[in-house]
Amino acid sequence: MTILAVLGFVMAVAMMPASLASASELQRFYDEVSTLQARFIQRVEDERGRVIEITEGQLWLRRPNLFRWSYDGPNPQIIVSNGRNIQLYDVDLSQVTVRPLDDALSGTPALLLAGGADLEQHFSVTSTGRHDDLDWFELTPRNTETDFRLVRLGLREGRILQMELIDQFGQVTRIRFTAIKVNVDVPASRFELDLPPDVDVVRG
Repeated sequence: MTILAVLGFVMAVAMMPASLASASELQRFYDEVSTLQARFIQRVEDERGRVIEITEGQLWLRRPNLFRWSYDGPNPQIIVSNGRNIQLYDVDLSQVTVRPLDDALSGTPALLLAGGADLEQHFSVTSTGRHDDLDWFELTPRNTETDFRLVRLGLREGRILQMELIDQFGQVTRIRFTAIKVNVDVPASRFELDLPPDVDVVRG
């Protein structure tokens, strides 16, 4: 499961259109959240449920199309969208890859980062009830040629607290959000990278 695929789903949910009003918690999230800041723990399991990676970091997003997804060490990475380009900064390699927003996400459900597509056209959304004190929803891609086959979202009081992504090989990425702040001031500078002068810039 690529970082961009995971991030694409976070942003897709953050910008889902009002046509999904059948799910009240999703609708509340759509109606009420314009900015979001949170810590996250990301846990990746193989098809047998064995943990193969645990990472932590912080997420900032602001509608439309602005986000910063920062992974802590031991292999720190930062992914930033300024609304025009996505920049993937590998701190250890001292390299940043820059791609136009549309090109970077073209052909994947993450294209919804651009905010112009209708999520309901690309996914079947089902409410699966309440458990673990969360309201859960499943998003199934209508296009089978994607990196993932199912996404589960757990929300409470209009806030997304957990996300589970299952890829085509059965690998599961579980993300838990904490220290969530919604509709706080997130400055525009948060969505720009301040790079050291010796960083390699690759444009693709």
